[in-house]
Amino acid sequence: MITMKKNNIIIKISFLFCLAFASCNVLDQDNPNDVEQTTVFETADGVRAAKTGMYASLQTRGYYGGYFAMAADAYSDNAATGGYFVNSLDEMGAKALTSSNIIVEEVYVSVYSSINLANNILANIDNSALGFEAQERNAIKGEALFVRALGHFDALRTWGEHWDQTSEYGVPVVTKPQGFSDVLPRSTVTRTYDAILADLEAADAALKGIDNGGKGYVSEYAVKALLARVYLYAGNKTKAAEYASAVIDSKNYSLFSKDDFKNIYTNRQTDESIFELVFDPQNRSNFNYFTYSRLEALRTELTFMVSKDLNDFFKTRKDDIRASTTDYVNVGEKSGISPDGRSEKYRGEQTKDNPAYVLRYAEMLLIRAEGKGVAGLSDLNTLREARGMEAIKASEVATATAYSDAVQAERRAEFNMEGHRYFDLARLQKVSEILGTGVLPVFPIPYRELAATNFKVKQYPGY
Repeated sequence: MITMKKNNIIIKISFLFCLAFASCNVLDQDNPNDVEQTTVFETADGVRAAKTGMYASLQTRGYYGGYFAMAADAYSDNAATGGYFVNSLDEMGAKALTSSNIIVEEVYVSVYSSINLANNILANIDNSALGFEAQERNAIKGEALFVRALGHFDALRTWGEHWDQTSEYGVPVVTKPQGFSDVLPRSTVTRTYDAILADLEAADAALKGIDNGGKGYVSEYAVKALLARVYLYAGNKTKAAEYASAVIDSKNYSLFSKDDFKNIYTNRQTDESIFELVFDPQNRSNFNYFTYSRLEALRTELTFMVSKDLNDFFKTRKDDIRASTTDYVNVGEKSGISPDGRSEKYRGEQTKDNPAYVLRYAEMLLIRAEGKGVAGLSDLNTLREARGMEAIKASEVATATAYSDAVQAERRAEFNMEGHRYFDLARLQKVSEILGTGVLPVFPIPYRELAATNFKVKQYPGY
């Protein structure tokens, strides 16, 4: 948990590294609280503070503190947008993003700022003058490699054709600290995946056997879980299932009973969590503010809501207790929210300390179920039964299409408002089918970022 004292360090270091990255030129001004970059890495304590700042960068509003997950679901059939003639939200709600969208801009800057923080740590961690014991040095290196891989992967699935290994539309892969004049064009999708997997494999080796102090920090099993996810997106189902199995077989994680299901969202760092970002009342996330705020809040005051389409989906799923993560009953006609509803996943109107669920055990079951095909039906049913539903019989999913549809339905039910749905539709090439002709499977790179590279970074076709 981040204390106020630590938060002061985070603010200083976050400013420092954002200033070192071209996309953050909105912050190009002197700040009397900034620390000098040249002194941060001269001591072990400075590197430790930089690591704290790296985790804090993941928690920003533009990244896992709110917009990244919410924007992805808002661009799917899971969510709707609120606001009142707010262009950035209206574009998302209409599935008609432009390169001037300020939410997308904030996400882009936040993702690459996290990557740059990780790069600064990796560029300095092996300095023998710091005096680190081998285990601590390896742990910090592994955490930074994970964050860099996570950032590049999130960038790829947001702004690149992550489903097509032959595509030229990967994303800029940044592996060294960047200055204002440094420009990197898009890598191909294959080269982007190569960089992500190389970092994760190195992180896996560095973190092996190291206890980093809870699920709010990167562990070796968080690395394996992300490897499972990345391989699934890359189309290597065998490797995806292999890494998911490593997490499942570790016996470090388990599902709640159906009666205790909501503990996932009311408790912190539970047995269902592999890696989550921890907030507290002094360092709040934006999830409650974005999705609930207060019972009396009108549509105009909310940012993201669960869609009518999601309600219709849950109506077809008898006994699915995950329907309770949405509320369409108490919104009322006068609120202007109906026929959409509110998410119940991010309650806590006073504390607003809702975690960001980066990697969960349920996802490993579903990755292995998808990776193994119908041979993974038992994993699918394990999750279904834990969520109050009956097991599916093999005869009900006798074709590859029927089985795939069943897996994706569980993913939609499990991860609504957690930022998976749009990316799932894109990797399965179902964006147009589900969301409508003309909806693109990739977000636009913000125009400001293109201009900052003198247009060496190419925009995705259609924007």
